[in-house]
Amino acid sequence: MKHPTYVIGALCCALLLTTGCASIINGSKQSITIRSEPSGATVKAEGSTICTPGSVELGRKKIPTIFISKEGYRTEKVIFQRRYSGWWWGNLPLGLILFSPIGLAVDEVGTGGAFVLEPEQVSVKLEPLPPGTTMAEIIAAGPHPLPAVSKADLFRPMTSMNRVRICVLRPGIIGGNVMKMMVIDGKKDPIGRTSAKTYLCWERNPGPVAVTTTEGDLRDTVNLQTVSGHTYFLLEKMAFGRASVSLELINEVQAKQLLEECKAIDSGDYLPVE
Repeated sequence: MKHPTYVIGALCCALLLTTGCASIINGSKQSITIRSEPSGATVKAEGSTICTPGSVELGRKKIPTIFISKEGYRTEKVIFQRRYSGWWWGNLPLGLILFSPIGLAVDEVGTGGAFVLEPEQVSVKLEPLPPGTTMAEIIAAGPHPLPAVSKADLFRPMTSMNRVRICVLRPGIIGGNVMKMMVIDGKKDPIGRTSAKTYLCWERNPGPVAVTTTEGDLRDTVNLQTVSGHTYFLLEKMAFGRASVSLELINEVQAKQLLEECKAIDSGDYLPVE
């Protein structure tokens, strides 16, 4: 073979040129336009506060959630989804051919540039509060994360018999600390993000509830009929080959065994209650 050094050099240059391509094109943040009806609502997003209509810069590295509030109206939470950017796929073939994950790691882990946030524009119609009701009362009756609850506490009787506990366990290793799944109570109450070998818990009022776990195109929902004073355990499983996620109800015996492999999610992975 003639000039093998030049061939290898050309391949290396090509790899370097495409390394972090999505990061360069997309950047680590994305501008999101936000509108509300009525206008003049306050938007809280990643430490920034704006008034509608307006725009906010959101980081792509994590799954952002924004809060839109106005006096006399119910606070709306918008949970964003992420999908892989077309530019990220441009890194994939060469990275696989040359067995170099550098560009993929820079895009996905280092900056979040591998992702596009959706929706790219937000428009919400705020719901007026019922007469005589305050947002504080609605928040008090809604779901509340339990970041300080211990594993042993999960199997003890609840202090309030008018509430229920729900715990999601993710004992598998697929996805590591990169693929974080958002757990949602009902339609509008995000609880927190799980990663490999972690668990999260929250309490809520008894009754029917749909619990969802989601990230990008991955999504599954389980419907529970909860009873006062009880704790419910859900197993979150990810399948790499099929690129899927599932939730299933398990019993206390199974939960005790699986919790031995898990630790609580970081406090920063719980979503604030607003």
